Amino acid sequence: MVFMLDIDLIPNKGMYQYLKERRQSHLVALTGTSFNSSSLLPRSERKKSVFTTVAWEHTRKALDRLSGLNDASATTKVWEELFPQNATSVKNMKKEGLLRPILFEEFFEGFSCVDFDRWERTIEDEVASPSEDSSISSGPYEIKYQWPCEPYVIAATEDVPDFDERFLYYGNDKAQFLLGLHYEGYSFRVIPAHFLVHVPHREGEWKQQERGENSLKIAVLTERFKFESGTKSGVNWRVRIPFFVLRNEQ
Repeated sequence: MVFMLDIDLIPNKGMYQYLKERRQSHLVALTGTSFNSSSLLPRSERKKSVFTTVAWEHTRKALDRLSGLNDASATTKVWEELFPQNATSVKNMKKEGLLRPILFEEFFEGFSCVDFDRWERTIEDEVASPSEDSSISSGPYEIKYQWPCEPYVIAATEDVPDFDERFLYYGNDKAQFLLGLHYEGYSFRVIPAHFLVHVPHREGEWKQQERGENSLKIAVLTERFKFESGTKSGVNWRVRIPFFVLRNEQ
């Protein structure tokens, strides 16, 4: 299994252990087969599914608590207080205005498909009627993919297609990968109770330079990928409807 994660995101305590302990069951859920390579079904016969998770980031109100701190130990202590320990603390910190969904103002359409409200409701359901294993809660829930959604996914490496290596520049590399999964019929399911926290940092100068120099190349390549991958999967990429449905309606 692979967790496609950026370096500036931190999983909550217990997520890796949760994934490790349920490696076999997750692989069965994702592909319909176990980790034993001798039992792998042909790719065409496997399930097509990936897991994903919600990601949060600190608000300006939270980051203001760090301003003026020059002592390393004091800064570390504040960061420890600001990092949510579990799903319930995420909900409480959100109410206090200390947390919000990742890139909420900058690019929320890239992550809104994970349905943050539903994730919070799974916490409420668990508190009202706890299961034997609180880390599982009510189980992963399926979401509807929509472009340009690009949450962080967990997948079986033997099953998913490769990234398109033409995306050499900054931008849309992960988005095209998830769109490709969608066109190939993969479902997306969110793991409840666990989450990621985005660590704020100063944006590198290279990022703006990359965007400025290669934005047109990325835009053209993205539209080309949409057309190629959609056509290959039998989908009209402009309206996202399978060709056979369009033909039957004519």
